Amino acid sequence: MKKILFAALVFILSGMAAHAQWTRLDLPSGSYRDIFFSAEKTGFLVGDSGMVLKTMDDGVTWRKIDVGVKSNLKSVHFPSANVGYIAGDSVVLKTMDGGESWEVVRDSMFAGYKDIVFTTEEIGYLGKGYFRTVDGGKTWNKQQFDFVRGAHFVSPAIGYVIEEEYLMKTIDSGATWNYVNQVNAGSSAIPSCFHFYDELHGLLGSTFVGRMAYTEDGGQTWETGKIKSAYIGYITDVYSPTRNTGYAIGYITTGPTPTAIGIVKTKDGGKNWIGLKIDTSLHWDIGSQVYFTDENTGYLIDGQVLKTTTGGEEPVSVQEQLLKTISPNISPNPFKNSARIELPENVLCKNCSVKIYDIAGNDVTDNFTFKSSEHTVSIIATTVPVGEYIFTISENEKVLLTGKLLKEAE
Repeated sequence: MKKILFAALVFILSGMAAHAQWTRLDLPSGSYRDIFFSAEKTGFLVGDSGMVLKTMDDGVTWRKIDVGVKSNLKSVHFPSANVGYIAGDSVVLKTMDGGESWEVVRDSMFAGYKDIVFTTEEIGYLGKGYFRTVDGGKTWNKQQFDFVRGAHFVSPAIGYVIEEEYLMKTIDSGATWNYVNQVNAGSSAIPSCFHFYDELHGLLGSTFVGRMAYTEDGGQTWETGKIKSAYIGYITDVYSPTRNTGYAIGYITTGPTPTAIGIVKTKDGGKNWIGLKIDTSLHWDIGSQVYFTDENTGYLIDGQVLKTTTGGEEPVSVQEQLLKTISPNISPNPFKNSARIELPENVLCKNCSVKIYDIAGNDVTDNFTFKSSEHTVSIIATTVPVGEYIFTISENEKVLLTGKLLKEAE
């Protein structure tokens, strides 16, 4: 069993560094427009010429679903695991069996409208909130708005719409809307897209170069975020998978003409943004979108589909990852005969096992003696050679902590 656990640990960590920040998915030829996950690992891609793909393994593999139409499909949304809707050129499709079969519920009415979202299995919106249905898409009624820039719901009852430059809010599933405040991202920026993580916290993109804004009070006030990146303009989509983490997509250029896709990220709720590396051969489009299933796993849709599992950032090296996982309290370290590891508060060691490996990956656990309690592990090594060692603390075969020990001469 020598080297097995150590090798597995290094394999897992080095595997993180082996992959690029964004990977282009190998999909059937086509132009893809939208993505949505109806469950933790079940998602759907839609695109031109009636293209619909389904994954059930978190985007690892995709299979084609025949929906019976050849329209260009622009938007997909599932209010539940089984019921979902797709909007396309002059058509709205509905499924009631988790996306295995689809039927046309409305056609020849919605040319040019997309962006479909449902708050329940029956109540939904089309065209960024322009139309509303309460009967599962059979009939649609125009809302009170004249020019809307987007609609987003944080619950079946509570949602937001931006009309022109004004934020509107509903607390009754869209039956009525009330004015909240004028929104802006500073200077003469015009809102282009927005996303709320919850009722209070939201992000706003604009048509003005380098302008993002955030709210922490449900849109009553907006503050301008700081973007530390390349020259990025016209934000076409923004998404916040967590309260503090958000992503926005726009274009990068050194002049008045868009040249390539640019993507920025915030880790503090929109106050500061950093540019992420991405394939500069990707051509920016007004329909470019970004979608995340969790803080780190996300997709970029721009005709093609790219995926990241690292939050779009450069993965850390094996050494950096190990250093990050070292307990903050190993004393002394370096050590001569013994060291005491204090476990983090959220780690309890009831039936822990400790493994120690030398720098070559050899299991040298038998050369050490251990004493453990719920919050500490003491390591005794009086006859162990001077050098670096890697330890893992596990319980029920689950690694709780890993780190580095330094043995020095007496």
